[in-house]
Amino acid sequence: MRGGTYPGMPFNQQMTFPCDLTLRTLNGSLRLFRSPAREIERLHGKEHTWSDVRIAPGESKALGASGDLLRIRAEVEIPEGLR
Repeated sequence: MRGGTYPGMPFNQQMTFPCDLTLRTLNGSLRLFRSPAREIERLHGKEHTWSDVRIAPGESKALGASGDLLRIRAEVEIPEGLR
């Protein structure tokens, strides 16, 4: 994000972790994709998994996990009437 502007922030660069870059064809055009390097997984601690958790609009759920940093992956289904 070189040259990006971030109002109210005292920096103009971003910090990130290593990523793997791949080229893929999408809709007939060559595109660049990035994904976190697999080696990052070595930094992960204990894994917690929840499934079939339903959260109503405005509701929150406690994770039941603690830590300074969390990596959260979620699959979300939005009902047709709420899109």
